Amino acid sequence: MILWFTMIALMACDKPHGSVPSKASDSSAEELVWTIDCSTASVFSGDITFPMDREICQQEGLLIEGNVVILDELEAANCLCSVSGDVVIQDTLATSLQGLHNLSFVDGDFVLSGNEQLISLTGLEALERVGGTLWLGNISAGNQTLSSIAALSSLTSVHSVAIFGAGELQDLKGLENVNSISNLSIYGNANLLNFVGLGAITMLQDLVIDNNRQLISLSGLDRVATVTGNVRIAENPSLVDFAGLSGLREIGGRLSLHNNLSLAHIDGLRNVASIGSNLEITENESLISLDGLQSIDFVGGALFVISNQALQSLQGLHSVTQVVGSVGVVSNPQLRSVWGLNALRNIGGYLTLKQNTSMESTEGVEEVREIGGKLSIEGNNSLVLLESLHGVTRVGGAFEVVDNGLLQPSQIESLLTAIGEQNISGQILIDGNGN
Repeated sequence: MILWFTMIALMACDKPHGSVPSKASDSSAEELVWTIDCSTASVFSGDITFPMDREICQQEGLLIEGNVVILDELEAANCLCSVSGDVVIQDTLATSLQGLHNLSFVDGDFVLSGNEQLISLTGLEALERVGGTLWLGNISAGNQTLSSIAALSSLTSVHSVAIFGAGELQDLKGLENVNSISNLSIYGNANLLNFVGLGAITMLQDLVIDNNRQLISLSGLDRVATVTGNVRIAENPSLVDFAGLSGLREIGGRLSLHNNLSLAHIDGLRNVASIGSNLEITENESLISLDGLQSIDFVGGALFVISNQALQSLQGLHSVTQVVGSVGVVSNPQLRSVWGLNALRNIGGYLTLKQNTSMESTEGVEEVREIGGKLSIEGNNSLVLLESLHGVTRVGGAFEVVDNGLLQPSQIESLLTAIGEQNISGQILIDGNGN
């Protein structure tokens, strides 16, 4: 292990022997900082907490086999060249990270949380690799004054990036040299405008963009072609479209678009061909249509379109032939039909059409043949026509037609006859419909 750390040190540093003072790169700091010769660094085994363990640093480089926690006095940690565990900097009053200017490698997580006066990451200019997650804040404690991560320009390798509550951060400039990120989570950054700085990223495992109230663009994600896991874009009230995702081709897990109040168009998703798990489009108040999903022909989980107040059509889903899970179209008050599901033949789970108050017919599901679970048609106050479901040959669960005030008994009876009661596996419930 010692030999391994020594090899890292030799690769990381090419500096004169001895401790050399230099002026801090932060223009607001005039004090001298010590540049350590990491090529002669020693190995220290164990965990360190600063400032309590400040005496460990004696103006010589250290390769730490353990974790480092910094609660105050970052300048006391200027001996750090590499850390095999985690580095945690929390609840300090630092405005920058000056003092960590010799740190090149962290093999665990690098965590910054609750640093209320932190403005920039100045001091991390030598950092090249984070083996775990780069946590800039967490769900309970962000860095509310952080406005720049430009000092990360030497970073080329990081497993995952999570930025929570960086209150003044507007973009991600500083990550331009990182060409691979596994999980990217961007949450609760009040002034973030875009993702500029991530232009080298082509693949992600999971992508979460949540609760960034000033986010207006996804530009910076243009080269991302594959997300092997889940994509969640939620509660970004200023986001109007997904133009920055035009390079995305494949989503291996779930795609969830939730409560983006200004989202009017999703055309930026036009090149996505398949969804490996659920497709969930919920509570997007300004979304008018689903144009942009036209390349999707397979949904590996459920398809939910729920509570989109302005949605007028399901057009955009017209290439989907199979949904492995259930289909739920619920509480979309402007929908007049389910036109847009015209290619859909097989539904592995249930089919629910519920509380779509303007829905007059089931037009759009003429090609559906099998429903693996129950068929539920409930609370659609304007519904009068069910003929489009006459092609169904099997219902694997119950048949429920309930509380559709204008739907006449003849429409329901005709549908039952077309399917055949013997082809319905569950109970038949008909109640509260028109006379």
